[in-house]
Amino acid sequence: MKLVLSVEADRDLDDIFSYSFERWGTAQAEKYRGHLWAALSRILKQPHKGRIMIRPGGTVFSVTAERHRIFYEVDGAEIFILRILHQAMDPGRHL
Repeated sequence: MKLVLSVEADRDLDDIFSYSFERWGTAQAEKYRGHLWAALSRILKQPHKGRIMIRPGGTVFSVTAERHRIFYEVDGAEIFILRILHQAMDPGRHL
């Protein structure tokens, strides 16, 4: 399996790190980023374990990682990370 991040998901990761860095400093930002990458690693190992959402474009899975949810699609040997959204954000609006 191959993990691919959308432009939006890559930006989400950068924004999460920047926010964490500004709010809590380097150590906490690095730690939080580590939690998110650990969740991405778990998705890579067991992609169909996520919560399933059906939407017009197809099936989307989601996994909770700390205070964020990772939304992704599985297509053959590729896992496409759509977004990484804070739990307070409306997925319907941001996906």
